[in-house]
Amino acid sequence: MGNSYRKRLHTYHGPCNSRGLRARRCYRETHPAQESKSYVDYEEIDAVIKAWDRVARTDDTITKLNNFQSSYRTKGNLEIAVFRQTSGGAIAAAVSGGCDQVRVFLSLDEFIKLRWMIVQAKARLDEIK
Repeated sequence: MGNSYRKRLHTYHGPCNSRGLRARRCYRETHPAQESKSYVDYEEIDAVIKAWDRVARTDDTITKLNNFQSSYRTKGNLEIAVFRQTSGGAIAAAVSGGCDQVRVFLSLDEFIKLRWMIVQAKARLDEIK
């Protein structure tokens, strides 16, 4: 799923003392020059982590519907989602955003690892306050 993309998470310091996280997604083999960036302001990171936990817990025990999706979108247009599109099919996750809405599909394990990276990046930002 996520093998054709490279995902990176960076902390940033912008103008007027703004800071937060930048999620960068770009194609590995086919279009290495193309990339998509989404920003999460520092003040929004805790809400993103809480939403990430809620979205990650989405499974067929919360609904009687065969197909479902749970998603969250930040102010900076980073969207996280967990979904199942076919009855009895696997549950998958996606991260998308940026102006061109690049979507990266992930396993649930990769989705949880990306959440952990966000927690670690926030801890780094807290250290350099």
